[in-house]
Amino acid sequence: MYKILVSIASILLLAGCPRASQVPDADVRPPSNPDPKVQQVPHTASLIEDISIDSVNSEPILDVPAEGEGPAIAHVQILLDRANFSPGMIDGHWGHNTERAVYWFQRAHALEPTGRVDERTYGHLRDEAGIDFLVGIYELTEEDLEGPFVDVPSRNYERTDLEWLGFSSAKEMLSERFHLSPELLEQLNPEIDFEALETGQELNVPNVEIVEFVDQDKASAAATPVASITISKDENYLHALDESGEILFHFPITLGDAYDPERFSSLRVEAIAYEPDFHYQPELHGGPADAEDARIAPGPNSSVGLVWMALDEPGFGIHGTESPDTIGYATSLGCVRLTNWDAVFLANHTPIGTEVEFR
Repeated sequence: MYKILVSIASILLLAGCPRASQVPDADVRPPSNPDPKVQQVPHTASLIEDISIDSVNSEPILDVPAEGEGPAIAHVQILLDRANFSPGMIDGHWGHNTERAVYWFQRAHALEPTGRVDERTYGHLRDEAGIDFLVGIYELTEEDLEGPFVDVPSRNYERTDLEWLGFSSAKEMLSERFHLSPELLEQLNPEIDFEALETGQELNVPNVEIVEFVDQDKASAAATPVASITISKDENYLHALDESGEILFHFPITLGDAYDPERFSSLRVEAIAYEPDFHYQPELHGGPADAEDARIAPGPNSSVGLVWMALDEPGFGIHGTESPDTIGYATSLGCVRLTNWDAVFLANHTPIGTEVEFR
């Protein structure tokens, strides 16, 4: 089985004592003239090209079609993200990540589990999301643009000389901060040249919760601490449960194709490291068998992303990713991967010792 072995030193150093977040607070304000309760998006507005700040902020005609693309789907994805039933990367496309998030949201709220957004489901989503607008205005700061931005090699062994596997550009950083695809970010901002961003420019972005690191004392004392975690290989999801077994949070995942359900039926969270480095072993990770082991630097474009939740099976864990668009779709050679924002959110709410059940 392919394992990602995070440096034990980094876990001991970082678990329970994360570094300062690389993500500054984001102040997203409402659009100047929002009118979401009057205008509705007709079903004919079904293309990515129809997406704009106004169309996504408008209430969709129900039922929302469980197929295709467009502003109504982006609207639903933002609500799901805010309700902590993650669709993964917000991209305006209906897919099984979105349908599965709707289905489990319905199950968790005693609604008919159809995977479609009808009137009752939509009302519950609006209530749980707790926001008045879905796309707002964010003003770029000097810190947003100062980087450092990094050209990260695709092969891990070629990354050994780097000290930080950061974002490749401000556009990539903004996409991850606001949980959306770079393509959707561009569609929401057709007048913006993302190769020439400037301090003070205003961008249209989803009004999502900005996820930052917390220490493990805060995780244990969270208003909704996770009591247990369930992971499904067949359906590519992770559920964080409360003490009564009810679903608190839903996340799409990618699970290693060599996962053995009998060997990994039940484990526990042993340690949590934010911004971890990891021990790269070429013979395990697809490199030359005669190459030397190496330390790979931390960062959002690390193979383990921004957080490593070590389980009590050596070398096995739950972690982030450098490729959020693959989560829920591609097969992983590694452990349990989530988007960086979902992985950090989960870690922030999970005490050490939490049981993890694989199904």
